[in-house]
Amino acid sequence: MRSARARRHAQDLQSAHFTAARKSLSQHVRLAGALGMIEFEDSRREPRWHIFFSHSAGRLRLRCACCPGTYRQVSRWSCVSRSRVPTCIGLRTRCTMEDDGLLLNFVTDEAPAPRKRGGSGRGAGPAHKRRRLPEPRLGEAPRPERPAQPQPRAEPAVSRAPREAGAERRAPRAEGAQPPRELAARVAPALSAPAVADVFGERVSAKAAQPAVPAESFGALGVSEALGVRLATLSFTRPTRVQQAVIPALLQRRDVLVRSDTGSGKTLAYLLPVAERLIEQTPRLVRAAGTAALVLVPTRELCLQVLSSLQALLLPFHWVVPGAVMGGENRQKEKARLRRGVTFLVATPGRLLDHLRSTESFCTAPLRWLVLDEADRLLDLGFEEDLTQIHALLTQRADSPACCTALLSATLPPRLDRLIHVALRDPLSVSVECGAQAGGRQEGGGAGAGAGGEAALSIPQQLDQRYVEVPAKLRLVALVAALRAWLLRGIQRLVVFVSTCESVEFYARMLPLLEASGEPLLPCRIFKLHGSLPQTERVSAFREFQEGGAGILVCTDVAARGLDFPAVGAALQLDPPGLAEDYVHRVGRTARVGHKGEALLFLLPSELKFVELLASRATRPAEQKLLTLLASLPGAGAPRQGRPSCPETHPATYDMLRRVAAVMGADEATRRVAKDAFRSHVRAYAAHPAASKAIFHVKKLHLGHLAAAWGLKEAPQLIGRSGTKASLQQRKRATHGR
Repeated sequence: MRSARARRHAQDLQSAHFTAARKSLSQHVRLAGALGMIEFEDSRREPRWHIFFSHSAGRLRLRCACCPGTYRQVSRWSCVSRSRVPTCIGLRTRCTMEDDGLLLNFVTDEAPAPRKRGGSGRGAGPAHKRRRLPEPRLGEAPRPERPAQPQPRAEPAVSRAPREAGAERRAPRAEGAQPPRELAARVAPALSAPAVADVFGERVSAKAAQPAVPAESFGALGVSEALGVRLATLSFTRPTRVQQAVIPALLQRRDVLVRSDTGSGKTLAYLLPVAERLIEQTPRLVRAAGTAALVLVPTRELCLQVLSSLQALLLPFHWVVPGAVMGGENRQKEKARLRRGVTFLVATPGRLLDHLRSTESFCTAPLRWLVLDEADRLLDLGFEEDLTQIHALLTQRADSPACCTALLSATLPPRLDRLIHVALRDPLSVSVECGAQAGGRQEGGGAGAGAGGEAALSIPQQLDQRYVEVPAKLRLVALVAALRAWLLRGIQRLVVFVSTCESVEFYARMLPLLEASGEPLLPCRIFKLHGSLPQTERVSAFREFQEGGAGILVCTDVAARGLDFPAVGAALQLDPPGLAEDYVHRVGRTARVGHKGEALLFLLPSELKFVELLASRATRPAEQKLLTLLASLPGAGAPRQGRPSCPETHPATYDMLRRVAAVMGADEATRRVAKDAFRSHVRAYAAHPAASKAIFHVKKLHLGHLAAAWGLKEAPQLIGRSGTKASLQQRKRATHGR
């Protein structure tokens, strides 16, 4: 018998372990209300399971990601250090907690472990002592399963695994909304056989008129066997056309200028050859020697995405250390990381220039590789001066002038010529366009055929492009109708582009509040992403939507470049872009790597000339009638007696406007956000580039009708500071401590 003091000590230790585990879970899981979710594989490498960490139910539940409806109740759990892992009977899983070095081991009720009278494991001992753990009561006997019925907190917000046809799915409701109805069976974007043949088509040769034999493997391009095995593990078995063209050139240390479609595999096209040369270098690289390869990207989200791909690629090659520096992150932690050494660095221009100036221990002397990804966007964001200074500092500090440079983008406008002549030396120009028999590959620099004029836009051939003429006061009605139509068809991953941060905040707040018969009109999670979000929220939204579950992402152009969101079925542009090149990047979030996709563009009657502008660049969307979209809304039926069938008098329009008015009348905060969104939209509209002023001119707007698009009864004053913007900036300062 243990003394009372020993028992209290054991209970305190048990409580401390539990608290640390719950804290670590909270750090790794985005909590939706009181529910958390994390994914892992079991010890036999069998299908992924989801952990439901429910405070309200006081227990853990496991659900199989591959077999919908398969649940297992956790009957025993333990939290131990990595050096002391007890043997559990039944399903044994380990979930590593990187922060505190803990492991969680679970035993399900289908194979319960026998009781033990001793032992050092936390799950060992009599059942009445295990029940003395603090809340939630994870050690209690499993409760009987409840009958399947819609519950607001019974499913995770995001799921990696695609749903089978006919499988049930419940989406989490937004705060303050009613439990949603079930979504239609999810339909993943199908592959287009001609598009797949185009993406993995004939390899571009030095003579464009004589295409070479397609490369069936990465080994045929000069990639080593060890790296080829790693690519096969990551499910990369065959190179795309742009990879077939770029990888051999970079392996030969040639400067390259690449223009290729969105979703064609440009990221791997430059990561793979650079990683190959760093891995094979003898003697092996040492991280303390400094940075040997550098990738510059325009946005933080793209920086995270490239870093994630790089870490997965270099996982077996521990001596090549990847890392990233970007705005919004802690400078001191980045300084410490650079002081230890980062071999392969991914960075945004502003933060990189800051470290080049202020971090003395940041060594770039051994730099041999420089990549500028989404180069035209780097200039759009005003980084031209920063890029010039970065190039000068890197050249000054390099111990060898032989630095191989690659510049890549889906569009190469003429304004890139100056950067090309400064950064590249006799580059190999590679242009891979969809639908072409063979891409172009030529010696010498320049932005390609379009450098001297308006080049044709390159859009994936499997993308279904449409536009719809929407009156200003029906923009919100048409938005809900289009999103609902896609959801009812099983397309459950959607991206909506708007022009301002305040508009993102409004739609992310408004859409979950629209209900019909107590159920949301859009029964899925609404994500938001824009540049004014605090860094933690920004990263969380990006990663959660990237996980692959059902959801709608409302965002600005911060998500229009380079980001790869898996299985996005459609992209909607609520606010049209100012330039035709921006249109290409927005629709490029769908129809990636041979998959089919849809793109819808909303245009006011005064903006229809934008279609002619796209047609002049060899891209012409088909027209979509607004009446066909309204049919997806509740209350859509036959037109009223004596009235013509038009969107303004459609029964669904009246019903939808009443719902919007009810929400706006009941929530003062929503009205305040709507006014800020209206002001910011008008100001952004007035700031369109001079080249597009003939189409998008602020004097053509009917401000009263436009205010109705935000549920406002009258247009508010345009003078005044945005409270929404000020609130976001205050949150960012509080988050970053400045």
